[in-house]
Amino acid sequence: MEITFLKESEREYHSVATRSDGVSIWVSGVGRWIGLPHDFAHFIVEQGLGLQYGFWGQVALGALWPQIKIVSGRQKPHAKERSEVLLRENKKCISHAEVMVRVFNEITEQQIDANWDATYKELKGCREVPKGPKITFEKALVDEICDRIRKEKGRWLNLPVGQSITVKWKVPAPKRP
Repeated sequence: MEITFLKESEREYHSVATRSDGVSIWVSGVGRWIGLPHDFAHFIVEQGLGLQYGFWGQVALGALWPQIKIVSGRQKPHAKERSEVLLRENKKCISHAEVMVRVFNEITEQQIDANWDATYKELKGCREVPKGPKITFEKALVDEICDRIRKEKGRWLNLPVGQSITVKWKVPAPKRP
């Protein structure tokens, strides 16, 4: 899935994602952000941790929230019902992804990641993933995610209004039973 984050103003953005089924969706910018849009932070953290059922993983699978509009492509039959099932069954996964994004943003903003013991203390309560294996927070992985947040924040802050950044969602879709 390809995701484009468009800077509408210094404080507003939206995203356009094109899923593997050819459907393109528009996502209004939501959430508090300090320099880096909230949905962009979701992308970095979810991809970095391999969270298949976070916000972008569910979007890739066909979930639609109220802030999402289809802009092109044709939905598969029963897409609305499938979206409702995804959202209902993965509600805890979204909550977990929100917590992870908040914690990584705090670690990065407050530069806690300069101290591994303090960083690990912040993260250790977040290891239980509602679906999937328990997360093992290794220093190299945490450093990589924090570095990416800083890098993309700098890129975003220097991006002129009206310009965009495009990324690719690479977390594999979960296997269906």
